[in-house]
Amino acid sequence: IAPVAPTAGDDLVATAAGSVDADGDPIAYSYEWARSTDGGATWGAWGNAGATLPAAATAKGDQWKARGRASDGLGFSGWVESAPVTIGNTAPGDPANVVIAPAAPVTANNLTATASGAIDPDGDAVTYSYQWAKSTDGGATWGAWGNPGATLSSTLTARGEWWKARARASDGALLSGWVESAPVVIGDTAPGAPTTVVVTPAQPSPGQDLTAAASGATDPDGDAIAAYEYEWARSTD
Repeated sequence: IAPVAPTAGDDLVATAAGSVDADGDPIAYSYEWARSTDGGATWGAWGNAGATLPAAATAKGDQWKARGRASDGLGFSGWVESAPVTIGNTAPGDPANVVIAPAAPVTANNLTATASGAIDPDGDAVTYSYQWAKSTDGGATWGAWGNPGATLSSTLTARGEWWKARARASDGALLSGWVESAPVVIGDTAPGAPTTVVVTPAQPSPGQDLTAAASGATDPDGDAIAAYEYEWARSTD
């Protein structure tokens, strides 16, 4: 049987050889297949006639063996069995996509990557692993992949940086290939509100101008506070 170490994605092909016909007639071979689901302790009935057993008929952990017999067109030889093969684990397929949220982040945002769409041919449950890479020149060059995990902390990002994630699927034993997300650009975070606003004079007389002075605002990006803007409201009661 070929291949000798199949997975659930492989067709199995049996090949018989060596039969000799005493009359010199040409020989053809026919085949049947049997399956064991308990490691070869017991076997199901022979069936699935043909040299090829399609991958759709197999599953991870199954054992399969073939038997073949020769025919000269008039009679048949006895059956001869192959050694069994065991259907091994198949790696999951690549993720269909990887998306970063938020799509328009600012420096205050954690970034979260979400992969989806990987299919495991064996029907195994799939989990995803993630890595991140950064560009400081608008995506022209990228640093090494690192920072494993679906979430990238905002403490690792800075305004103007580009970030992308990559993900791969695992069935607990084998891994898919990596698939990359589209990059996102870290935007500016607005400064915090002032901590105080003081109006002077504290006890004005009619005719005096009032002056407001704000202070205490800080910027998450480390930018200097360039200016404060003011609005006024009045009560007459």
